[in-house]
Amino acid sequence: KLPLAGLHFFDAALASGAAQVPDCQSEAAEEKKAPYVGFLKLVAGLFVRGVVGVAQIESLVTGLMNQGAPLGAECVVELLRNSAWTLDQCPRGREVLQSTMTLLTERKASYPSRIRFLICDLEELKLNK
Repeated sequence: KLPLAGLHFFDAALASGAAQVPDCQSEAAEEKKAPYVGFLKLVAGLFVRGVVGVAQIESLVTGLMNQGAPLGAECVVELLRNSAWTLDQCPRGREVLQSTMTLLTERKASYPSRIRFLICDLEELKLNK
């Protein structure tokens, strides 16, 4: 399994505030968050193919959720949308998925409306698995 050294990319950007993207659909906001969301799609794809393990996914999700930034939550939602089915197939992955969904649901009210709708979509996806 890969150690995911690219996680430092997120740590540095979120800690410095560089990842604070306004809650709007402007082109500038989309351009700022595209690398983050793209990286998470890549990680999810690697996880689904067995290159990245549950421990790395858990570490990534924990780091993003601990930042408390809306972009972190959006990235977690994107990661789960692309890897939830595979996570749900193993006991440890199921625990990570459940705890992350609980945390997202608890914090949903503090996020902008766009992020809240993404979380609701993820909840519906989980219910309709």
